[in-house]
Amino acid sequence: MSLPLISVLTPAYNREKYIVEAIESVQQQTIPNWEMIIVDDGSTDRTKELVQTYQAKDSRIKLFENPKNLGISATRNHGLRHVRGIYVAMLDSDDVCLAQRFEKQITFLDRNPQVGVLGGWAKHIGKSNRQFTPEKNDAQLRARSLYRCPMVHSSTMIRTSVVQEGQLRYNENYPASNDYDFWVKALPFTQFHNLQEYLVQYRKHDQNISVTHGKDQKQYRIASSYLAFQNVLNLSLEKEAHEKLFGVLTAAFIAPSEVDTLESILKRFLEVALNNSTIDHDYLLRAVYSKFVDAYQNASLPNKIRLKFMIEHKVWKYIPIKKYYGVYGKLIAQELLRTSKPKREAKTQ
Repeated sequence: MSLPLISVLTPAYNREKYIVEAIESVQQQTIPNWEMIIVDDGSTDRTKELVQTYQAKDSRIKLFENPKNLGISATRNHGLRHVRGIYVAMLDSDDVCLAQRFEKQITFLDRNPQVGVLGGWAKHIGKSNRQFTPEKNDAQLRARSLYRCPMVHSSTMIRTSVVQEGQLRYNENYPASNDYDFWVKALPFTQFHNLQEYLVQYRKHDQNISVTHGKDQKQYRIASSYLAFQNVLNLSLEKEAHEKLFGVLTAAFIAPSEVDTLESILKRFLEVALNNSTIDHDYLLRAVYSKFVDAYQNASLPNKIRLKFMIEHKVWKYIPIKKYYGVYGKLIAQELLRTSKPKREAKTQ
C-alpha cells in the first residue's frame, strides 16, 4: 500500500455537532492522497460513533482513542505518533478546510523546499466577521513569535521531516497555547510562511479552549512567550520583567507606576532583538511601538510622558503620525518641527 501524501491531524472531544463537517471538508479536497487521523479524547457524546460511520465508508479515515480524557496536547501527540504522510495538515475538529486548501499548500511547498511550515488566513464561522490574517514571510513571523503565536493552527501544514528532526511534540503542561509553544520549538529547524488567502474557517463557542481555560490562558501564553523569547534570542531575561512586557504587547496595558521600568525592559528587549538577523526589524518595531503607544493612550498618561516616549524612540518612522489625534498629534508635529530646525550659528565679529 502506498503511503499518503498528507496526514490530517484532528483531535476531537465531544464534537458531535461539528466533526461531520470537518471530515467532509477534507473529503472534498482536490488532492485525494491523504489520511485523516482522528483521535478521540474520551468523548461522552456521539463523536466516536459518527467518525466510525465515515470510517466504514472511507478507509482514509483513521480513528484512534485515548484510554481516558487526557487533554488537547496529549491528544495531538497521540495523533503525531501515527502520521505516515510526507506532510502533516492540522485541522481541529470544529474547523473546516476551504476548497483546494491542500492543493494550494502542496503546490507552494513543492516550489519552496526551504519552507517547512506553511499556513494561511482564516474566517470565522457565524455572524461575526472576525478574520485572522497573519503575516506572510519568515522574518515577520519570527518577530511576531516573540510575543504571540505566529500561525493559525488549523490552517497550518508542516513537513513530517521537520517534526522528526526537531522531535516536536505539544507541551502537555500547557492546556492552552500549546500550539504557540509547538511552533516556537519548530523555528530553529525550518522557515515559516503564510499564504495570503483564506484556507480554513474556524469556530468560537462555549467549548472553545480559549473560553474553557480562560483563567489559565494568560499565564500559559506568557510561559510560551517566555520560551519563545529564550529560544529565538537566547536571552536570559527575568520572567517577571518579560511578563510585564508581554502584557503591553498583547493587551496594550501599562500601569502608570511602571512606565520607567517598562521602558527599561523594552530597551533591553530591542537591543537583543535587533541584533538577530533572522527577524524583520521594521515589522517588530512597528508592532512594538504601536502597542506601546496604544497602552500609553489607554492609560490616559499625561501628554508630555507619551510625547517623551515617541520622541526618544522616533516612532513616527514606523507608524504614521495620523494615528494620533487631537492635541496629541499636534504636539508630535510641533516637536518634530522644532527639532528639525537647524541651529543658527553665532555671527563672527
